[in-house]
Amino acid sequence: MPELNERIQVQSDLNQTIESEFSDAGIEIPFPQSDLHLRSVDADTAALLAAGSWKNEVFINSNKEKKMKRTQQALTIGLASLFIGAASLVHAGYGVGTIVKVDGESAEYMMVPVGKAAHIPHPLIIQCLGIQNRTPVYVRKDELNAMPKSALLFKSPAGAIYVIKGDRKRHVANQASFQRHGFDPASVLPMTDAQLNCIPDGPPM
Repeated sequence: MPELNERIQVQSDLNQTIESEFSDAGIEIPFPQSDLHLRSVDADTAALLAAGSWKNEVFINSNKEKKMKRTQQALTIGLASLFIGAASLVHAGYGVGTIVKVDGESAEYMMVPVGKAAHIPHPLIIQCLGIQNRTPVYVRKDELNAMPKSALLFKSPAGAIYVIKGDRKRHVANQASFQRHGFDPASVLPMTDAQLNCIPDGPPM
């Protein structure tokens, strides 16, 4: 893709397309289990099962079924990775946007996608985001330390990416700069124009 700003939308579109295709194909993702459940069998198979001959038989009805099984296995692996990604949107039950802090300490963190905590570096940022009345969740210091951390990254309605440094927003000018600073595109949060205009500009990155 030509622009970094398109990556998040492309990822979202791709995930939604895969989920839709799975649903249309009637493909289910099974939970790990050691039991085999047969939903339906033909009369001959039922007779073999009743006689105990199933232990030495393999039932493949057609080459089409074989192909479908291989396709389902490949799609299962793909969707499983999506589920893992979705599960990482929260850490220890704290949803995206949750404010976490240690009791008795002033530092506040916001939970961002992929289960990371981003430090909110200045009271002005809290005010501009309109989250000053949001009740924080208090955690133990060791629990906060164990959370993976992220920079506080925002995307404007026009698609520009900004990182918050102190009481300033700094424009991440291009993909090379984004990658050089080790930012995670999955951690970027949307920002309104009003929030964007509230935060003073810092030097671009």
